[in-house]
Amino acid sequence: MPVYEFKCENCESIFEVTCLIKERNEPRACPECSSENTERVISLCSFVLKGDGWPGKNLKVRSQMQAKNRRLDSKKRDMKGDGMIPQLAPNVGGERTDSWDEAKKLAASKGKDTSSYEPYVQKEKKTE
Repeated sequence: MPVYEFKCENCESIFEVTCLIKERNEPRACPECSSENTERVISLCSFVLKGDGWPGKNLKVRSQMQAKNRRLDSKKRDMKGDGMIPQLAPNVGGERTDSWDEAKKLAASKGKDTSSYEPYVQKEKKTE
């Protein structure tokens, strides 16, 4: 149920009443002086729209992501111009191999888990 604020015309006190919407305009007795000479007043709204479904939030997030992507794109271009984009090389514990398939076999021979090598092996097979 909504909460409404009322003001007493006699003692000037402001009090809250929880009532049904259809009962909001009925006069209320003042808890201070018991006068029924009260009037409903407009009060500030006290709720916050949270979550991702509100249009204002989506616009803010979209503009933040666009700004972030512009910054990252410029950094990526700068690094690419310097030839500084790091490439992952097939290796097992620092021991370099010629292909990811060889790295997977070497890891298996050393008793290591080879599941992390599988995506690179598949990617390597597609490019051949």
